[in-house]
Amino acid sequence: MKWLIPYVGANEMSLPMKSELLTYLKGGEAQWDYDLVERLMKQESKTSDYWKFQFRFWLMEFLGCGLITDVDHAADDGSKFAEGNVLLKYQITPLGEERIRTMLE
Repeated sequence: MKWLIPYVGANEMSLPMKSELLTYLKGGEAQWDYDLVERLMKQESKTSDYWKFQFRFWLMEFLGCGLITDVDHAADDGSKFAEGNVLLKYQITPLGEERIRTMLE
């Protein structure tokens, strides 16, 4: 059963934003958190810092649940989120791949 649901502003059946964020890592290529956040913000037409940090929080939840793992880190020079913040590069785990597969069946 697909997890596609209509939500306010959607033109068609879509995954919830949190699930969509996880699908960006499908296939195993590691990606930086700021790239993932920027992509979802553009797709969902979000511009506020609230959403920027909410999307980052979701990534941390995925990490804590074992759906993704961090493979690299760097200090933010202030050009991504805020100076001194830790930037993380994430990769999906086999558990995360399985979760995506069940969402899209």
